Amino acid sequence: MNSKRYFLSNLFWAILGILIVVYLFIQFLSVALPPKIIVSQPDKKELKTSSEDLVIRGLVRRTYFLKINDEPIPFDSKGNFEKKILLKQELNILNIEAESRFGKKTVESFKILKVSK
Repeated sequence: MNSKRYFLSNLFWAILGILIVVYLFIQFLSVALPPKIIVSQPDKKELKTSSEDLVIRGLVRRTYFLKINDEPIPFDSKGNFEKKILLKQELNILNIEAESRFGKKTVESFKILKVSK
């Protein structure tokens, strides 16, 4: 009976130790990894269009602050964002920058060429 109690006690502490290590590893990854930007629209890094504007839509992960060409962009609790950009004639360069709470940054760049109709 005593050996069974000893075994269950050791099993409990082993499982608790494993759970703590897994939790700490997940917390470490949230600090160590940079933000992630997933752009669903536009679907190409370089694009030609005759449209006056362009909707940028996507998703961010591990992000505290988001901006497009230095303009802050709001995103919801799930990380979804959407922004309508007015295009100037000729080449438009869009830099989407995400920053984590810990100062790590990720940048995605797009070149949009506005052509005459």
